Amino acid sequence: MSDDFVIRTYADMVYKIAVRYTKNLADAEDVFSDTFLAYYRKKQEFASEEHRKAWLIRVTINFSRNLYRAHKKSAELDESIPSQERGFDAVENAADLKTALEQMRPEYREVICLYYLQELSVKELAQVLGRNESTVRTQLLRGREQLRKFLT
Repeated sequence: MSDDFVIRTYADMVYKIAVRYTKNLADAEDVFSDTFLAYYRKKQEFASEEHRKAWLIRVTINFSRNLYRAHKKSAELDESIPSQERGFDAVENAADLKTALEQMRPEYREVICLYYLQELSVKELAQVLGRNESTVRTQLLRGREQLRKFLT
């Protein structure tokens, strides 16, 4: 499979995950670039498209988390860092949803976002996140409950 085809196939998915995790369009672009650069450097044949997709999701999440940690550390060092432009603030309901998602426990937010926004199945989530399917189902249930509580 050509590298151009992989980018065309998975670009939207990788970018959406990066935006969801970084909450910043510029950082999401950095994560997007880093993810596909890592893919090119890996030069590995994947057993299936599901494996390739899972690998890209996992790498995107890892790069996003690493970038978030780096920003958090620099923000702790310099409290005067201005807030950066955020995505999804245009629509009031989207802003409420964003606020609710930010208040959720990270493991619940992660499964909710990947399940609903990236439309991954419970089985795919378990594979990507390295968790049992029953754990993912429980986290989805609890995540929905938390989300419902924050939105009412």
